[in-house]
Amino acid sequence: MTQKGSIIARAALFIIILVALYDVWTSLEAIRFIIARGSPLSDALFEPPTSIIRLVACALIVLGAALMIAAKRIGIWLIIPGTLLYAVLVIALATQSYGASIWLIEAFRLSIFVAMLALIAAIRAFRRKSSSASH
Repeated sequence: MTQKGSIIARAALFIIILVALYDVWTSLEAIRFIIARGSPLSDALFEPPTSIIRLVACALIVLGAALMIAAKRIGIWLIIPGTLLYAVLVIALATQSYGASIWLIEAFRLSIFVAMLALIAAIRAFRRKSSSASH
């Protein structure tokens, strides 16, 4: 990867990590609030299952992005399922009786994940095309 492409790809991965970690933090705050009101942890995570879906999706995304920053190709195979699971979360929120203000925020975060992944894919495709043209 060219130096400029590498920097841009790493920046995209850092953006992915920051967005996912912020989502984990807000989710943990909501879980803490639910528990503080007297509900058990299992209810906070699984009733409805949006909290556990969000936490698992973000964990996959953060771990995958960190692995990609460390130049481990397997990272993409964690980011993609994490992003797909996050899409399931957005669909679940949109189809349940949640207000649009809730699921639109999640949809915006999903669009950031998808845009950054598309940018990384474009950089990789350009790199492959450049390296095959030089040979």
